[in-house]
Amino acid sequence: MILLILVLGWLTPFIVKSLPFYIGKLYSVSLIPHLWMFLVPSFVAENKGMMLPFLKKYWWALLVFLLFNKYLIHYDIRIPSYPLVNTLLLFCGLIGFAYSFPQLNIKTDISYGVYIYHMTIVNALIVLGYKGQMWTLWIVIIITCILAWMSTITVGRFSLNMKPKRP
Repeated sequence: MILLILVLGWLTPFIVKSLPFYIGKLYSVSLIPHLWMFLVPSFVAENKGMMLPFLKKYWWALLVFLLFNKYLIHYDIRIPSYPLVNTLLLFCGLIGFAYSFPQLNIKTDISYGVYIYHMTIVNALIVLGYKGQMWTLWIVIIITCILAWMSTITVGRFSLNMKPKRP
């Protein structure tokens, strides 16, 4: 299934060109070209007994290879707009790092807020005409983290308090 979704993602530019404009646009932002980003972590989670020992042992090598690939080798396969090889190296390296150092436990998890807010900030900057400059990346990171943290400590904690307590 992962390979099929990867192939469909890789073929997205060709599929989009063969469809009427608006249908192609809808397809390009649909789940199909992006489903691999859900399936790969699901595969790792499902096979964590086999995958985690490898990732924990070689996380540093995966991140070093990512840097070499990104800045020296430049080999990648784009699936729609995502670099597949670099994305997989980053994912595997960070998962291995996180499981290698469990003592780095963060008390306030803002990951869901980051997921919710980051593209809103990116799109706002694009609409305002700010794109392609390194400082915009930092603006996105800073504003996203602030909004995610504020959301987590307000809405997130409020919603957790609304959940029924288990005995």
